[in-house]
Amino acid sequence: MSMRKYVQSLLDNTPGLLAIVITDKDGVLILKVCSKDNPELSQRSSYVAPFASASDQASKLGLGRNQTIVCLYDKFQVVSMNKGNVHMHFVGVATGNTGDFLTMDSQLEPIMPSLEELVNVVRSQGDVL
Repeated sequence: MSMRKYVQSLLDNTPGLLAIVITDKDGVLILKVCSKDNPELSQRSSYVAPFASASDQASKLGLGRNQTIVCLYDKFQVVSMNKGNVHMHFVGVATGNTGDFLTMDSQLEPIMPSLEELVNVVRSQGDVL
């Protein structure tokens, strides 16, 4: 099963989850899957951009490195996770089960080595450009 199909199956089997977006630590898109019910989410990236700076600022509170930020909005919630060079963003409906979204990283663990490799490839191509 391809990485995209695996991530899409996780999305399809998680009630209330609308999109899974995986970026590098600078916010460069690596992989994005969206539910068929919300195609407009595939055109937005505004929910991803603030995570890196917010996570860095939260880490300065003296409580250790920030790993996860949960943002709740009127219609959506966004759970963003810092996994080193790989950042994961889960966009769901506001009434979705946040606990389910918080456990998504463990379900993505089997493909983490491939995601990290993909991030390294994207970063090395950026150095060439």
